[in-house]
Amino acid sequence: LTPPQPHVKLATDCISLGCHVFVEKPLGVSVDECRTLTEAAARAGRVIGVNHQLTFAPALTGLMAVIRSRKLGRVNHVNMTFTVVAANVPERDPSHFMFQSFGSPMLEAGPHPFSVIRRLMGKLKAMSTFVSGEVKIAGGKSYYKNWLCSMVCERGTAQLHISFTLGTKDVTVHALGEDGTA
Repeated sequence: LTPPQPHVKLATDCISLGCHVFVEKPLGVSVDECRTLTEAAARAGRVIGVNHQLTFAPALTGLMAVIRSRKLGRVNHVNMTFTVVAANVPERDPSHFMFQSFGSPMLEAGPHPFSVIRRLMGKLKAMSTFVSGEVKIAGGKSYYKNWLCSMVCERGTAQLHISFTLGTKDVTVHALGEDGTA
């Protein structure tokens, strides 16, 4: 349970000591980092896992049961909204990991909804992202309050809207199938 940037080094250290490792999301901050870590675990005969508890929330497991029942037919598209309460964004600390680079807020907010979309629609093939609502903070840094990600996945398409909001946390998943929606 550390900021994302040291995950790979700390996990690799644990693997080299003979430990199995369970990492808080995200596993690493890049595909190369994740690959390095999974290869280190394989070489050492260790198991590595990453925490994506949202994929096991009762509402999502219920949706998965509906999808498996084929009541919706083939699911072609998923639309998901994921809001983060802005009070949880450490705007007064420009050195916080969330402000290290343009995409850093997604290291905090993105893994959970992306894990849901991956579970429902399969591996990501292509994605376009649009941002709006720039918030300027100290040190000349900023982040964006609204992220809209449009994806092509192996089993269809998906859209994800991530919003840093003054309201309450909200997670909504809408699956569109050939024979119905849920």
